Amino acid sequence: MFISDSEDPSIKIIELLDKSLGPVISNLSLEYDDSKVESIVPNPKKNPYILKNDITHFYFSFRGKLSEPFPIVIKYTDSYNQNYCEKITVDCNNALICPYISKMASAAKISALYSTYKYEEDQSDRIYYVKKLNKEEIEK
Repeated sequence: MFISDSEDPSIKIIELLDKSLGPVISNLSLEYDDSKVESIVPNPKKNPYILKNDITHFYFSFRGKLSEPFPIVIKYTDSYNQNYCEKITVDCNNALICPYISKMASAAKISALYSTYKYEEDQSDRIYYVKKLNKEEIEK
């Protein structure tokens, strides 16, 4: 946020204080079947908090097509120290088909890869990769 010399800073200061003193989500964790997931962008383990009015999308890349509903459990704590647990289910058989979702996920992954290259960061800061399988494990 930038405040020019001719601008009254009080409005922007109030806005910043409102964000910092408002509700925050922390201790975020996602529980799911690792064997079906290839990667998640952004890395949920590297998101220490989510600020008030911020929207976070997690894009899952799966290993192959999902043949059955895929449950994901989301757990977090809000700034009032209340714990929440929500279970959502991804069901490809009964989902609305939106061709843009996979494009958004690909764009998020490419953007994360570019940022790791540009800022010389570790990829795991932005993308969570589930354990890599070697050829022998895939053939089992």
